[in-house]
Amino acid sequence: MIRLSVIKYLNDNANSQLLSDVEEKIRVENDILLKAKQLITDPSRSELVNKSDKLITEYEKSFYQVIELINQRHALVDNTLDPVGKSIRVMITALIDQNHKDNIALLYQLAKLQESFLLGRLFVTKFLVTNAAEDAKRAHLELNINVPKVISKIRLITNMSAFDPKLDELMKLNSQYENALQSIEQTIIDRNNIINSKLNVIGPDVTQLLEQVKTSIKAEQDTLGPVVEVTANEMEFLVQLVSIIALILGVMFAVYLPLLIRKPIGGEPTEIALITARIAKGDLTQKFDQYQAIGIYQSVSTMSESLKKIIASIVDNGSLITQAAQKSNDMAQATNDSVNDQRERTSQIATAINEMSYSISEVVKLSSGSATAASEAKIAADDGLVVIDNTASAINSVQLSAQTRSSLTDRLAMISTINDMNNQVAVAVEEQSSVCEDINQNIIGIAHASERSADSAAHTANSSQEITDLSKKLQIIVQGFKLSL
Repeated sequence: MIRLSVIKYLNDNANSQLLSDVEEKIRVENDILLKAKQLITDPSRSELVNKSDKLITEYEKSFYQVIELINQRHALVDNTLDPVGKSIRVMITALIDQNHKDNIALLYQLAKLQESFLLGRLFVTKFLVTNAAEDAKRAHLELNINVPKVISKIRLITNMSAFDPKLDELMKLNSQYENALQSIEQTIIDRNNIINSKLNVIGPDVTQLLEQVKTSIKAEQDTLGPVVEVTANEMEFLVQLVSIIALILGVMFAVYLPLLIRKPIGGEPTEIALITARIAKGDLTQKFDQYQAIGIYQSVSTMSESLKKIIASIVDNGSLITQAAQKSNDMAQATNDSVNDQRERTSQIATAINEMSYSISEVVKLSSGSATAASEAKIAADDGLVVIDNTASAINSVQLSAQTRSSLTDRLAMISTINDMNNQVAVAVEEQSSVCEDINQNIIGIAHASERSADSAAHTANSSQEITDLSKKLQIIVQGFKLSL
């Protein structure tokens, strides 16, 4: 594989894709040899694989040397041979154009010079393609012998110093061209030596080594082949025997297994499936054969009867719940009405208490005014008594002053009595006002309690209504079950 790709690349070394193919095949070959080293345990085969690995490594190294020489050859052709050859041709053509009318002999020699140089370039080009030694030899003949010979003849004909620099330049360029050709020739020779001594030798050697590995493996396979064939025949017979036994057992299972399965179930699975499907849809009127009521069939029968009892109990309890909820709703409504009536009466009592409190407040104000007037009268009487005493002393009439004093004292006692009575009235009014305030607070508490009772009654009514609605929904759901034919 690698050798074919290398040959293709050497024949068309300008194609970079061919070089990539060679490198890829070398990488694949190295991977294969690495796996072979890991898998092959036989010493002789391992030695052959190791030799092949070393040779392929040397082959790869030689191939890259060839690539380097090819690149050198291309560089010499592109950078020296082609530019110098073009310059020589242009100079010779210019000399012919300049002297084609003056001197026929000079023109003839210039034509011979161009002929020799073009023949040299022709055989150089041919050598680059064929790499033939005779082509290189003919190119050297034209460039080393014929071209200098013609230039010497031109020097004799012209005998002009003005023409010599151009001829010297031609000789210099011709020498550069010849040196480049020699370098290319040596590069090609080195390349061909590597190809012939390395690539063309290592390739067959690696192929031979790998063929020996393959032959060794094939010989071992030929030895093991009959043994494997006998073993395979025995295994085939054993497989056939096991297949026949399995077929017989399969037939037996096909006959007896349904009976074994149907026995614990108590009936046909499809029949039980249909019954359970009807029960799942709410039809509890299924009839069961009590003679075959065993296993799963019996369990389904028991489940159906239990569901009937449960659904019937739910229906009865739902009716009772509905009735109880209705009664609770009626009681809650009556309680709500009573609470509303009590709230109205409490409001009226609170209004009356407020009015009585206002009246008591007025009485308190009047009593306070009377007490104030009595106090002022007492003060005036005391002042009058003092005046009388002073007057009696002035007129020295003890008897008159005593009578007047006695009269004022009596009046003062009456005023004190009135003042005490006013104070008692004020105290009584204050106590009555306090009692009214307590009654008012109690009335407010009763009003709040009535409000809470009203809220509780409303909540109870709502709860009773919700219970009634849930009971009706439960009855609707339970009606989906069919309990009797």
